Amino acid sequence: MVLKMEIQSSLHLLEQMHYELAHDEMREPYIRVTVDGKKMLFKLRGEEFKRFFNYHYIRNNSNSPDAKLIKDTLAYLDGRAIFEGEMIDPDVRIVGDTDLLEIDLCDPSYRVVQVSTEGFQVCQSEGYFLRRHGQLPLPQPELMTPGEIFAAMNDFKAILNVSDEQFILVMGVILMGFHPEGPYPVMFVQGEHGSAKGSLCEAIKSVVDPNTTPHTALPANAPDLLIQARSNRVLSFDNLSEYTFNKKHSDLFAQMATGVGLRRRQLYTDDGESVINVSRMILMNGIDDVVTQSDLGSRTIGLRLEPVNESNRISKREFKRRLSEVGPRMFSAVVNILSDILRNYDSTDIRSGARMFDMIQWVTAGESAMGWESGTFQRVYERNQLEVMEAGMGSDPLAAAIIRYMEGKPRWEGSISRLLACLIAGTDRGMRSGPHWPRNAISLGRALNRIETNLRALGISVIRGGRSATERTVTIINANMPQPDMQSESVVYAANERGPEQGGEAA
Repeated sequence: MVLKMEIQSSLHLLEQMHYELAHDEMREPYIRVTVDGKKMLFKLRGEEFKRFFNYHYIRNNSNSPDAKLIKDTLAYLDGRAIFEGEMIDPDVRIVGDTDLLEIDLCDPSYRVVQVSTEGFQVCQSEGYFLRRHGQLPLPQPELMTPGEIFAAMNDFKAILNVSDEQFILVMGVILMGFHPEGPYPVMFVQGEHGSAKGSLCEAIKSVVDPNTTPHTALPANAPDLLIQARSNRVLSFDNLSEYTFNKKHSDLFAQMATGVGLRRRQLYTDDGESVINVSRMILMNGIDDVVTQSDLGSRTIGLRLEPVNESNRISKREFKRRLSEVGPRMFSAVVNILSDILRNYDSTDIRSGARMFDMIQWVTAGESAMGWESGTFQRVYERNQLEVMEAGMGSDPLAAAIIRYMEGKPRWEGSISRLLACLIAGTDRGMRSGPHWPRNAISLGRALNRIETNLRALGISVIRGGRSATERTVTIINANMPQPDMQSESVVYAANERGPEQGGEAA
């Protein structure tokens, strides 16, 4: 193939940088170059690479490349990256798997921390990292003894307003922030003014993914959230309230924890499609309890902080100073723990029905390095998950009505419409006036889908039965009570209930 002399000159410039071409699974082309021993990855179609190419072209040729030369060179490289280049999985801050992790220090030398079962080393990257504006460098980690790890954890805890049990969950969140693929937890920190909830989120992010802007604005839609996620390994949202955080946000955050994709038509094409897939850990804080949907609640670690005593209150500036002192040692401790996690991960046996099973296994694999008894994190996490579910139920009138209705009942059977009549009879008008209260049997069936995960966590199971002549039946089992003989008492609860059409509405 004969190339124009101008393009050959451009390629010669890139050849001096040992350029490599690649693409991801969505056929986005990339180029990696080595400059002064530093491996730098760029999106081939991005503005950052155009600036890079312009700069080095001028340095080598004493004149600027014209627009046509840049366009022709990029078009040639684009095709080669897609059809000849290796398929890669680039990301920000962390790449790898459960055998080998790489953590981008985001320093000017483009160094990474390579963590394996044998330990860790600081070196040039073998993985593919994207750099984003605002990313701050992580410190070079140090090898630590078990005593030094424990001391670093205690020093970090000392600047936070958390209890011993809450700190176990904080450590779990920090360690999970370095998991290569998730699914990730959502951590919600609730507390009144002066409880240092925002500082806790900022401290966690500073250890995992420091940024010039620790908190990001609440996204208006899925594309906005995905753009934020592509620039941050950990997303942190400050001062959420029931007025700013709605069901749409709840659904988006639940999807982001496990992985969410966005498809949109590419510009200037008839059927071309660009796809963004990403999964991220989320930190959020606020005064109001905004975790009311079961899908988000089952992924959430909830911490409620007490106000900081006035004698212990410090300025934001002083907090940042203390964090800058203990943060580097905390990062070193985490890197040491991560090596233990990789070493123990496959052999760590977990028995749990929790949705965040992967997190339990990941953190449990590092418990010995933290001086914890085996199973410590799982016990604390599962207790916290029950508290999150209970809190979510308390803010949902339908869930509260079912819990109240099943008090003293081991089991209930009947039709969906019959269940609605029984719930209406035992719930006052004020509770039934909100948007979450079902208006008919069909909406009740849909609402049960929304809350059944939380109900199950509290020992109440909703089981759909077969369809009668007119509608589907449902069975509710209260596992908190001894179960009766199926042929006797189970039918009594359905037969003896009086709905509003038989005994009037509740006041």
